[in-house]
Amino acid sequence: MAYSALSRYSQELFFPGCSGGGAAKELQIAIVAPMTGPAANVGTNFVRAAEMAIADQNAKGGVTIGGQKYTLKGIVRDDKFDPATGKTIAEEVVYNLKVKVIVGPSM
Repeated sequence: MAYSALSRYSQELFFPGCSGGGAAKELQIAIVAPMTGPAANVGTNFVRAAEMAIADQNAKGGVTIGGQKYTLKGIVRDDKFDPATGKTIAEEVVYNLKVKVIVGPSM
């Protein structure tokens, strides 16, 4: 389910109607999930599915936004199923890494 959700988000919600060409740049996607702690099984499976979706999209040539071609790169972070850790990670990836897309499981 996470695999199809990431594909749907990356193709339909974040990049609707985009086409064109050019040299590929990198678009980072933060994958934030509990990989340790009480929900580690859910988070680990979500991360695997997200990484599979990214690899699949890159195998198809990545994505094109506003005429610019991008390959996708997953940036994985463990939020430990802790809201404070999740907040810290969100701030890190948005403000420091300048990530434009964050995905994670709903629980």
